[in-house]
Amino acid sequence: MNHPPGHPASPAITEPTQAGHLHARGLPHEFVRDRRRQRTVLLLVLTASLLLAANLGAGVLLRRFSPNRGYRLIERKWAMLEAANSPLLPVDTLILGDSSGNQGIDPRAVAAHFGGRAVNLCTVGDLLLLNDAWMLERYLQKYPPPKRLILAHVYDVWQRRPRARNFTRVPVVPAVGEMAATPPLTMTPGERATLLMDRLLPLYSENESVSLLLRRPLYCWSSGITEAPPSFAGFEPRPAGAPGAIERNARQHLHGLKRTRGGLSEANRAALARIDELAAAHGFEVYISVGPVYEAFANDPVYQRFWGESEAAIRSAVAAMPYVHLAVPRPTAAPLGDLESVDHVSEIGAAIYTSNLLRSITGPRMTK
Repeated sequence: MNHPPGHPASPAITEPTQAGHLHARGLPHEFVRDRRRQRTVLLLVLTASLLLAANLGAGVLLRRFSPNRGYRLIERKWAMLEAANSPLLPVDTLILGDSSGNQGIDPRAVAAHFGGRAVNLCTVGDLLLLNDAWMLERYLQKYPPPKRLILAHVYDVWQRRPRARNFTRVPVVPAVGEMAATPPLTMTPGERATLLMDRLLPLYSENESVSLLLRRPLYCWSSGITEAPPSFAGFEPRPAGAPGAIERNARQHLHGLKRTRGGLSEANRAALARIDELAAAHGFEVYISVGPVYEAFANDPVYQRFWGESEAAIRSAVAAMPYVHLAVPRPTAAPLGDLESVDHVSEIGAAIYTSNLLRSITGPRMTK
């Protein structure tokens, strides 16, 4: 193009592009977001939700149909104690202890002997005397004191030390925070974590029970409906065991006793002292009863050495506890027909055991 003379040439004018307009307006570039992180988080949340639901479902089933009789027994007896407006409580005679007392001491016979009412809240030996002290403390928080307390335990519970995960089903043992009940269960951080995991993840902590529940549901269902009726007041009698099974059980016990010293563990000593303290504060007597054992087992030197050590330790502790008495200071020898196992009586043996205990409590030869 020709320009008029005397005028400078104007700069060339170019057509603006679409991209140029966009950049000029300051609009952002378009890009595709990476959604892999969102998908991963969603997958983790769904997986955790499924695991939580599965564990909740397993927990509900196990509470009703668990093949683990010990867990069911602990939950059942604590539920009896915690029930609102219980027809069984309060009582004149409270029976605490382990499974030897659960199937060995008939509260109906106890009530008939002493008058008033009696209830059997015995659980399992792995909870030691600690659980007795906690249940007694809880009972006294809810009800007037009983006139008497019976503590029923097997011969080999006294020297045992507590294992934290055995207390998974005990409601007064928190996995987080401090215990309100006395004496407290001492736990390491690792034991607390294990206890918490056992409670939240039954698919892991009770995998064998879950497996049996899935493989043999009819067996687990039938075992869950054989519990004694409420009219038994917590007494759960058992049939007699097979003689051969009791003999094998006795040999197993003797093998273990060869490497075990008798005595009274610090946890059991502290629990017994707490029970004596509560008895003194509320004005009732405490009677210790050690359950019967198989007669051939009772005559074995290995057992006699072990029990002699335990009895000496128990007597030494009880001597300083004015409200605690040894009603049955040593296990009586029972024939095979009276037993379910080497140290647990059958229903027939329970009648004899209860009668002997009551005679000892009311007889003139009560020992410290």
